[in-house]
Amino acid sequence: MLFDRISSNGTRLSPDDLLFSMVKQSWPEAHNLVYEIQKEIGSLMKPTDFVMTAYRLASLRGKEAMADDPQPNAKSFHKNLGKLLGNESQPGEMFKLIRDGSLVRAYSALKEIIVLKDEDDYGMPEAIFPYLDVPLLQVILYWILMRDSSNAVSESERKDIIRFVLYWLVCHKGATSRYAASKKAIAIINNNQMLTFMGIYKQLSIEEKEGVSSIFCRLDIPDSSIESKIKIDHFRDPNKRAEDFFGKNEQLYHHFTSRKALLIWFQRKWMHKECKSGEFKEFKPLAGQDEDNVPYDFDHLVPQSNWSSFQGGSKPELDQNTRKFRDLWPRRSLGNSIGNYRVMSASDNRSRGDAYLGAISLKNEEIWGDYAFHPNDDEIEQWNKASPEKNPWYWDNERVLAFQYAVESRVQYLYKRYYDEACFKSWLEDESEKTVLEL
Repeated sequence: MLFDRISSNGTRLSPDDLLFSMVKQSWPEAHNLVYEIQKEIGSLMKPTDFVMTAYRLASLRGKEAMADDPQPNAKSFHKNLGKLLGNESQPGEMFKLIRDGSLVRAYSALKEIIVLKDEDDYGMPEAIFPYLDVPLLQVILYWILMRDSSNAVSESERKDIIRFVLYWLVCHKGATSRYAASKKAIAIINNNQMLTFMGIYKQLSIEEKEGVSSIFCRLDIPDSSIESKIKIDHFRDPNKRAEDFFGKNEQLYHHFTSRKALLIWFQRKWMHKECKSGEFKEFKPLAGQDEDNVPYDFDHLVPQSNWSSFQGGSKPELDQNTRKFRDLWPRRSLGNSIGNYRVMSASDNRSRGDAYLGAISLKNEEIWGDYAFHPNDDEIEQWNKASPEKNPWYWDNERVLAFQYAVESRVQYLYKRYYDEACFKSWLEDESEKTVLEL
């Protein structure tokens, strides 16, 4: 506690910061490790995470491999660090992993596998890297280190890994599930290195025991008869929408609609263009950045000021079919759904302010494509009703239902794109890997 208080000048250090301080004390070359990795791949992780990843991967390798611990505490970390580092004459596993360059090469291979190569590729724009959490990246790094380095990663394997990243982004249930999933995935790789990431998906999404939920929620095939569920004459709360669109797998709906960072992947052609020749040319994504320090914004299509709060104005006069819109949670869950967001230039967003969405921009097919819309006349009409030029704070039954239709329709369009473009069909319909490993 004394070390914690003094070293942080009265502000508590995070557990990782505390462990990083211990690393630097025991091993001054820690900064060199971070520097070498950042030269290769940029700031995919924060410096503390680079070092903690080296510690975890080293502890899993060699003749004296330890029990996997994705979240080591200071006591176990201090106990094992010396053995993992060793010295020049008797190098430990962490020392060897770093000195022979294999860890830096693994990071380089990771970036090469998942990064977007051109605007027609299915990879991940670098702007999404800060949203990829460390337990996920550690699984892929471990897979890279464990495979035969003489074998190049095939395009099929590459797509499988990117598919796994997209699955993880949507289907995790929070920090606890991410660490549990990372531990189980690495155990699966240790037990069967030939098992693909589809096999890991099946292990993470199965019901483990009766009455015990899976670590991650499972995926679903898009509903082909969704139109009738979108065109309704009443306003639904989030749980009802989840039930109508995904049935018993309602968790998937809540996860998917709240993961707005996915839009960076959906808008990857636009993002690639902006980063290569547009106004994002100088942008270098940095792990730990907040939304105030990036050149893009997550913009509400129907401005937040139109629906977030009705205080200070008269509440809308709605009938029994739409009066739930007056309630804060149902209204904000719809307004803050991924269906009501796009990624756009921060400068353009500031210029827009609270202006209505605009019929002219919606009729521009290039803009539809850039912002990941489904261009058809019916949706243009609904968006225009949801975001009118006049009286933007006035809500009646017609506008509420148009807003719901526009957002829900886009959610289903995006989910179908997610499913189709990542080729999840091969995971959900291919039963070639049925083996369930008892770990």
